[in-house]
Amino acid sequence: MMKQSAQAIHILNANIHVPYGIFSIIDGCGYFPPLAFLNAFFLRGSDPCDQDCRMGTWRPFALSPEEYAVVKEWWFASNKNAAVADLGCACWDEWVQEIHDPD
Repeated sequence: MMKQSAQAIHILNANIHVPYGIFSIIDGCGYFPPLAFLNAFFLRGSDPCDQDCRMGTWRPFALSPEEYAVVKEWWFASNKNAAVADLGCACWDEWVQEIHDPD
């Protein structure tokens, strides 16, 4: 596994367990963000949904397509019915809003 893939998995796993972490909401919702959207999240260096800063920050980074494939495989191991989908959105912020309020 590539270094950034391991870092991404560590961040996502921690974020799942943070109250109000965005991936605690995404976990089990049936979707996984496309590479560009996921990279937008990692490039921020923190989760803006974690308003109490319980998760802390990380050094911003982006995944390559190969690294993304490793992270996606890890995600799908726990979310077997998930699908990568842009949900008709143009960016990460729109995608998160769609996850929060699908109607």
